[in-house]
Order: sequence, then C-alpha cells, then structure tokens
Amino acid sequence: MVQIAPYNYGDNHFGSVQIRDAQRRVSNTIVHTEMVVISDISSVDEIHPKDKKSVGVRLANLALKKHYKVINDLVESPNFSSVTFRKNKAILSFNYAEGLYQKTSKSLFEIAGEDLIFHPAKFKIEKQGIRVISKQVRVPKYVRFAWKNNAQSNIFNKANLPLSSFTTVHKNR
Repeated sequence: MVQIAPYNYGDNHFGSVQIRDAQRRVSNTIVHTEMVVISDISSVDEIHPKDKKSVGVRLANLALKKHYKVINDLVESPNFSSVTFRKNKAILSFNYAEGLYQKTSKSLFEIAGEDLIFHPAKFKIEKQGIRVISKQVRVPKYVRFAWKNNAQSNIFNKANLPLSSFTTVHKNR
C-alpha cells in the first residue's frame, strides 16, 4: 500500500496523520502487507503527488524483494518498532534503520508525560535508534513524530527512504 501523503488539511485536527499512523500499524500487523512512505515526494500543497514514478519505483522494489526475492537491498522505510523509557528519556527502536540520518536540523519529535500534553523534544540518532528528551517532561510516557497533517519526515535511512509519522499513544488512551 501507499501511505497517504502529507497535505495542508488545516491545523484544527489530526485526521490525515492519524490515517497515516493507522496505515503504518496495519502494515505491521497484516502478514504480507507492506507500505511505501511518500512524505518526501511532493509538496504539502498537492493532495495527490505528481511524481508517480518515485512511488512506483518504491512499490516495485518492495515487490521485487518481498515477493519475487530477486533483490536483497534495503528498500523499506525506517519503521518504529518499540520505545523504552529511562528516567527523562525515550529510547526509540526501529526496523530498517541502517544508516539513519536527518536531512534538516528541525526536530519533529514531541514527548508527553501521563497527562498527554505533548512538548517539542530534542533528539539524537544513535546507531539504529533515536534518543528523545524534553526539559518540559520529567517522566515521559509517550512519543510522537511528525504528528501534523502536513508534516514531511526529515529522518531517513541509508536507502534515502523517510521515517513514517507515528505515535506511541494507543487508541484507547
């Protein structure tokens, strides 16, 4: 599947990013389901990205690796897998995170305590994980990344594929 692209739907709701996160969770749950992240392919003013070739190449690469097994290269976007909280830090782990790097210095990470009030957070990439911290949150319980309808990822792996938006807040919270 192709994850929906970031778009300027407005700031008064999180509908689009919630759909992207639901797509991510489905692709992690349903066997033989893969997802292409396209948050880096077009402008947030285009609801349907014009660059169809890049989307097609990403889809084809996944099929060639997962179904046909003719390539072994990294063709998956980094994918959030788990979080561990230690004192005032959140340590995030990812699948397909080889060569993680940031394209811009802006942090798209936010962190919250039990109150679920999210604050901007600083982060540091460490091997195939990311450490997240905020002075406003003494005991973190939740983390989210690129949690806006129009947020474009700035974290990529060595295959130049973007990290999907995500939240560690479960639906029942």
